[in-house]
Amino acid sequence: MIETSAVALLGAALSASPLVLFALASGRCPKLSPRFRLWSGRIAFLKLLLGLLPLGIWIQTRVPVGSGTGSDTQTPMLWAFLLSVWLLGVLAVLGDMASSAMRTRAVVRLAKPLAVQPEHGVQFLEVQGAACPMATGWLHPKLLLPPNFDQQAQQSAVQHELAHVRHADLVWSVFYRIVCAVFWFHPLAFVLEREVHLWQEVVADQSACMAAATSPAEHAVLILAATRNEPTALIATALSGDGRLVKRRMEAIFQQGSGSKALLLAGILIGFACLAPAWVPYSREVRSIPARSRALAEPINAPSVEMATRAQ
Repeated sequence: MIETSAVALLGAALSASPLVLFALASGRCPKLSPRFRLWSGRIAFLKLLLGLLPLGIWIQTRVPVGSGTGSDTQTPMLWAFLLSVWLLGVLAVLGDMASSAMRTRAVVRLAKPLAVQPEHGVQFLEVQGAACPMATGWLHPKLLLPPNFDQQAQQSAVQHELAHVRHADLVWSVFYRIVCAVFWFHPLAFVLEREVHLWQEVVADQSACMAAATSPAEHAVLILAATRNEPTALIATALSGDGRLVKRRMEAIFQQGSGSKALLLAGILIGFACLAPAWVPYSREVRSIPARSRALAEPINAPSVEMATRAQ
């Protein structure tokens, strides 16, 4: 039933909203580590997805087609219209993701392999028009490099992209976009997506500075140089076109090292504890909708009607 699906979607969005707000608020707290802020956003996305578990209940308990009589068993036009609007939104978001993936794949086909030993299973390719290194491919990762790129002089930029591969950020990014496609009507879904992308970049920046033994100031210079070249680049860097996010990223690079592992672990444990009851407040309501629909669809007993008529 469409009504059941709508209840599950709205219930999941409402139940995850406190965690979404917490993740966005933690992103503005400089005393928290970037990893804590990143995982706060990831747990909020998981909360949204787990809230859809009641959606499968109606598949097993739905009213059989053709049961009952009258207009009680017909799907209201309003629900059909809302479902159509929701599906259009889902297709629009997924279509944009597919279009971006096709453009990247077209660029990869024109790239030239480099005689570089693969690291972490990542193939190095040279791409005309790229402003800076960029990792792509969540199943078979590849590192796209600009022509005549000096890997020794800009080792931190290469390590930054390899950190994305090690942290499975490419897989997480696909997950964020799928959840945003399902919950495109949530006013904070895409805001949260931008926020977690920011902290993915900051965490990768920290890993790059440590792996390449580069100071935060030197790494920040490379980021700003890539940002300046970005408008004319075929391959854009993350957080493109948003100067405020780039500024926050710069500030976070010089604040790296804040927070503690104990605080990060405690936050992740609390977040996963919040995931467990994601569907509980709404599962009863979801179960009751098919039952009410069956009650309306059951035909009226003729002898009971006759007895009621005689009594009158």
